[in-house]
Amino acid sequence: MPESAVTIGVPTVNGARRLERCLRSIAWSTPAQRLGARVLVCDDGSTPEGLEATKQVAARFGHEVLVNGSRLGVATSWNRLARHGITADGSSVIVLLNDDVEVVPDWLDVLVYSVTQNSGVGVVGLPAYHGLLDDVAHRAPPPPSYYEAHLRRGRGMLASQGFCFAFTDEKYKLVGGFDERYFAFYEEVDFGVQLVRQGYLSFMASAPVVYHQGGATTSQPDFDSQAVLAESRSYFHAKNGSVGDLRTEADALRAPDLAQWNTGLRDLTE
Repeated sequence: MPESAVTIGVPTVNGARRLERCLRSIAWSTPAQRLGARVLVCDDGSTPEGLEATKQVAARFGHEVLVNGSRLGVATSWNRLARHGITADGSSVIVLLNDDVEVVPDWLDVLVYSVTQNSGVGVVGLPAYHGLLDDVAHRAPPPPSYYEAHLRRGRGMLASQGFCFAFTDEKYKLVGGFDERYFAFYEEVDFGVQLVRQGYLSFMASAPVVYHQGGATTSQPDFDSQAVLAESRSYFHAKNGSVGDLRTEADALRAPDLAQWNTGLRDLTE
């Protein structure tokens, strides 16, 4: 497989404990040397104490921290991370990962292979076991028990789930990145919709399965999740129209022929 520059972007807010688990799992499970991957953390308005803790955690793993300075939201943080990963020749891959996710072996190989070897694909995400971080932290993930990672999409699927997904910088630039008018919620769906309108579909890989605690965004003090969700939903519909029509539009696209990743391809990523 031709080598692609890979940037793994992790936004966080007052999440040093979650971030440490996430970065530890990346260190265990990611072939950074052979893919040239680098990890960037983006702090989105932590308290001074929280920011200092985040910097200390990132430093222990040798990773750079981008600092927003105030709470700007998920889409803005994603854009900052993605723009740091763009290369002049357009060959880079951007992987966005929540700080409350723990990855497992082959996670990055599957994502990078899937988006670089399938020109007709917009975004690829990974499935997850949800709410299990306390059970799996502090021990290495189990070895993979699968052979092939199939790319799948449900009927009417507009986007991959936003806790762990990848795309090429070509697709990112094609739609102008993430709409920063979304503070939280719907930003990844909107991104997927814009790609659909350019003729590209989103997929979920069948394996490997990562671990996702969930709720980190909504757990911040003074965050009214219901109000933010309602505002994002209203803006999404005003911008894009009805979900039903969008799903019909996505289903009308011809699914591309897909190159599937399997464990026998590991030597192609080295």
